[in-house]
Amino acid sequence: SFMNIGDSAKKDEYVNKWSATLAHEYEVLAASVKVVDDLKDKETAAKIKKNLEEYGAGFRKVHEQITAGGITSAQDANKAIGQYKEATHQSESLITELSTQADKQLTKMIEEADATVTKIERTTSALSGIATVLALLMATFIIRSITGPLAIFLERTTDIAQGEGDLTKRLDASGSDEIAQISRMFNLFIEKLHGIISQISSTSTQVAAASSQLHTTAEQIATGAEEVAAQAG
Repeated sequence: SFMNIGDSAKKDEYVNKWSATLAHEYEVLAASVKVVDDLKDKETAAKIKKNLEEYGAGFRKVHEQITAGGITSAQDANKAIGQYKEATHQSESLITELSTQADKQLTKMIEEADATVTKIERTTSALSGIATVLALLMATFIIRSITGPLAIFLERTTDIAQGEGDLTKRLDASGSDEIAQISRMFNLFIEKLHGIISQISSTSTQVAAASSQLHTTAEQIATGAEEVAAQAG
């Protein structure tokens, strides 16, 4: 209601309060429109905006009449603004309804967001578990790829060290890693060792044959010597 219409300060204070209230209703309307997505709610928001604009235009018209001196009493001012009050009352009811719908929509959005976060967390946990398993498998594969050839290398060297080794066997030297290089060097060493031992074995056979021949010759000489001694006696 327009009170103290003749008091300029009171009138300006009232206009400022009215402007602030109207601005607040526009802010509530704008915030609600951002949340709602139903066509009916958007139509409601458009109707509210139209009513607020109608009421604002009517209020400013009455205020101009008061300022110009066309309206001089609070009773006349309230009567003049009365025809626009129905729009603002209707807007207040519609704003309440729209705010309720906006709250429901916002609650739904929050619930959907929470569900999405939960799904992401579960997916992340599953991927983390898969990554851990893959890491363990890779670690196992790498360890076996290292320890397997080393075990064979140890077996071969142990066999040779014990004196019962088969010098014809070779290690798998395929690849370009350090173990493959060691295997190639080991195979080269065994090959040379095999050649040396084969040569020694061949020489030993020849020495044994020569020794046997010398033994036979010695026996023949001894026999001949005995025969000569017998004939001389």
